[in-house]
Amino acid sequence: MTRIDGLMDDTTESKKTIERLHMLATTDSLTGLPNRSLLYDRLNRSLVTAKRDGDMQVALILLDLDHFKEINDTLGHPAGDEILRQVGKRLSALLRDSDTLARLGGDEFAVLLPDVKNGQAAAQKVAQTILDSFIEPFWYQK
Repeated sequence: MTRIDGLMDDTTESKKTIERLHMLATTDSLTGLPNRSLLYDRLNRSLVTAKRDGDMQVALILLDLDHFKEINDTLGHPAGDEILRQVGKRLSALLRDSDTLARLGGDEFAVLLPDVKNGQAAAQKVAQTILDSFIEPFWYQK
């Protein structure tokens, strides 16, 4: 006589909950960009990889939007939030798939450039591209 026992359990909801919690822990809720926590994780991984490989470098660019408080003070927080989302989209379009654009909080962003041959030159080139992208105005309409 053979006996087979089994138990079935639908874990779909549990998996969805875990994925949602992971997203909330690693993503900025306003812009959808990686947050500080995910940036630190990617930075640490990039540094380990660069150290191991020896010929590659890592560059980190920190951005703070000048006079951003004036947008919130004069047009309100909904306008400021929309501008932050637009900044995120505009900057994301400038970067490689392997780069990370993260919102650190408020009006602060960071750009991680992993696997570059010359970190300083790469950072200068990307920083100039970012500055050039701010020439075009941002639009907000209530």
